[in-house]
Amino acid sequence: MISIIIWIIFFYPIILELQFTCIDGLIDFNVSPLFLNRLFKSKTDHSESRTKSKFDITKILRNKNRKVIRYTWNKFRFREIVWKTEIGLNDAALTSIIYGTLWGFKTQILNIILRDKTIDNVDLNIMPIFNGYKLNIELHCIFEIRLVYIIIIWFWIFKIYRGGDRIDRTSNRRLDENYNE
Repeated sequence: MISIIIWIIFFYPIILELQFTCIDGLIDFNVSPLFLNRLFKSKTDHSESRTKSKFDITKILRNKNRKVIRYTWNKFRFREIVWKTEIGLNDAALTSIIYGTLWGFKTQILNIILRDKTIDNVDLNIMPIFNGYKLNIELHCIFEIRLVYIIIIWFWIFKIYRGGDRIDRTSNRRLDENYNE
């Protein structure tokens, strides 16, 4: 019975909510897990100062580690993406040019990043503001990944961080490793 419960826990998807907002120069970033389909929410405060860790993201993003990144990306399933932008300049012509360019930029980014993914709900919105300088960005994304994949990914990242080759062998020893003959 316990093995069945552990099996279910490992393969039950973990749903994460990512929220990024930039309103009038104030930036807020929040990642929180959703429990029981939004019945309970776990909120964490990321406004505290963080200590710098030894974890180096550039070590993971090298070409030899693309296997980990590709594996991670393939295991994500997106449920919802809401990306709203308000942009405004004092000149209406410049605002309309930026508006069209931003639409092209957003669609190209989503097409490149999510070309092999299916998304349940996508909401892209750009609102031009013609009478003042303004830039507000709101990105809300809900995705899921299974716990088993997270564990596998962390093993790979730990191996990359720790170092070592793919095949590590011991030195050529005889049967008696103390060399007593």
